[in-house]
Amino acid sequence: MKVSIHIFALPDQSSEAMRIQEHLAEYGVESTTSSQLSDADMVIALGSVSAPELDDAFLRGAVILPAASLSIQKILSLVIAFVEPSTGLTPHHDSEFSGSDAGQRGVVRIDAVMESIEDAHLLERLAVFLSTTQHISAQLIQAGQMAACLAVCRHASHSLLDLLRASEADEEVADVLQAIAEAVSNALLDVEEGGLEPGPAVERLLDCFHQLSLGLQTASALMIIEETFEDLHTSGRDPSATLIHDVIKLTLTQCEALNEDMAFSWCGHVYLLVAKHLHQFLGSPRTNEESIITFARDQLAPFKDLEEDSLDLDAAAIVMALHMSLVDILKFAEDERPWAHDS
Repeated sequence: MKVSIHIFALPDQSSEAMRIQEHLAEYGVESTTSSQLSDADMVIALGSVSAPELDDAFLRGAVILPAASLSIQKILSLVIAFVEPSTGLTPHHDSEFSGSDAGQRGVVRIDAVMESIEDAHLLERLAVFLSTTQHISAQLIQAGQMAACLAVCRHASHSLLDLLRASEADEEVADVLQAIAEAVSNALLDVEEGGLEPGPAVERLLDCFHQLSLGLQTASALMIIEETFEDLHTSGRDPSATLIHDVIKLTLTQCEALNEDMAFSWCGHVYLLVAKHLHQFLGSPRTNEESIITFARDQLAPFKDLEEDSLDLDAAAIVMALHMSLVDILKFAEDERPWAHDS
């Protein structure tokens, strides 16, 4: 089976994309490149990929490599590790390609891919890990090799837990990564002690992996929000209708895919972080302050001290209440912004 490779690059990254394409060709690996995402088996993403696009890629079994911070050597080693064993995972009638053999090839392939990006950021490694596992699983399921697929998914689950235990997470995403570890542990427990047949067991683990892709979107959103407020504090900017509008708009955009998937427990982490930081940034009431600042502070006050543990009680109710407050603040800010900022 020929594996399709696509390099997604923005116009100002075209020269870098061409260099990668030339290096891949030296190894006999054909690839395409454009400023649009494709349905390739692997997408080398030099440009930024949105959360909905990442989720869509995961669901169709594609691998998206966030390659903006990786060297060409790392990208090459990852692609080679991904491409070389692929023929061992396609449907065959020859007895050489038994289910157990295909499962072992899948395990080796996952390990090779992860070793090739061991220096990448933790979130990038997790994203590649999950999408690679999904891609291999899709091939094995299509070949009717459910026992082999279960072996791959179990190995992936244990490897994922090892990766999380050995990594030092940034403070803002530590809770999310802990939730990911707990979800994987629970899924493994269901499979290994529940006596499930290969089919239902694979379905349980792959459903867990899909939920974890939402968790990674959450972790990425948390980092973006954290960096946004760090920049605001560093720049010394004062609260304004325009600033409040931009922060709320960013938050709602980051959580759009999570809300559409009704992933309330994940979305809640982002909303609570924004409520805490934005309320703190607005500060204490001041005389003659803009009405939007007073309104936003009052709307966020009930949520500023809520801890992530509260999401375990009723995540949907918390998220819906916070979402309504954020939307109300956004509408108020849109009316209060100076026209000069409305372009």
